[in-house]
Amino acid sequence: MRRASAENPTSPMSSLTVAALRSPAFHSVPRTMIAHRNRRLLHLAVLVSGVVVSQVSNAEAALILSATVNGISYCAPDNGNFALCSPGAQAILDLNAAVDTVLVSEGILLNGLRVSSLTGQATKLVPNEALTLAAALENTTAAPLQGSLVLGGTNFLDKTGAALSANGTFASDSGASSVSFSFYRDPDNQQGAQDTLDSPGILVGGLSAVSGDSPIFALGSGFLPAADPDLFSMTIVMNFTLAPGAVLADLRVREQTTEDIIPTPPVPEPASLLLLGTALSAGVRRWRQKRS
Repeated sequence: MRRASAENPTSPMSSLTVAALRSPAFHSVPRTMIAHRNRRLLHLAVLVSGVVVSQVSNAEAALILSATVNGISYCAPDNGNFALCSPGAQAILDLNAAVDTVLVSEGILLNGLRVSSLTGQATKLVPNEALTLAAALENTTAAPLQGSLVLGGTNFLDKTGAALSANGTFASDSGASSVSFSFYRDPDNQQGAQDTLDSPGILVGGLSAVSGDSPIFALGSGFLPAADPDLFSMTIVMNFTLAPGAVLADLRVREQTTEDIIPTPPVPEPASLLLLGTALSAGVRRWRQKRS
């Protein structure tokens, strides 16, 4: 039995099919449907491409950790995004393949400075975006050591301000060690920390501690207005001096984006509540008298 088709003119079914295919109504409807479908596909493609671009942008956000110890520079780029610091300098290898996290070798020795638990991280989770530097530093020499640690990250989102914090502990110290922190935001979203002198943008605050004042420090800035209209970068600069044999442990430095806090309405005092209750009672009495 042959199938009824446009190629089988002897079949009554095929003649109806051919007539329908030749009718203007048949051609106008599919074209409208195809045009509508194409518009929907175009909108979907734009949406998907926007999501992909956004994800690629976040994935390519650069994070760099650099260090200088008694004049020798080192650089740890996240996932190899940027070149090393000074030519011929010892490289700090990034051991963490995760985007926006730099984790270096445990107990690495940099020109007499033993560095442990050294991590740089850029957190991109709204609303708690932050640039965080953590480390433990030990001067293994018989002379004072001076140096810098710098962490920079790009592609942070718009916020109305920042909150700064730093804490740590001086140990095995003669009282001659010190540390200072500077925090930067760059509305041009330029990469910081390509070396320890690279701190683009605007200085938004600073903190400092001296071992002679207290072996333990916990510093904070509170809310600092610093609005940026578009994507911006943040850079943390830490300068330190460590006495011979001194240790700076439990170091954690953080620059966190934050939104302005909406003031909480004041809680009424008992006297105010009493006056309010008296006024309400008087109003109820007047309303009842009018009704009666």
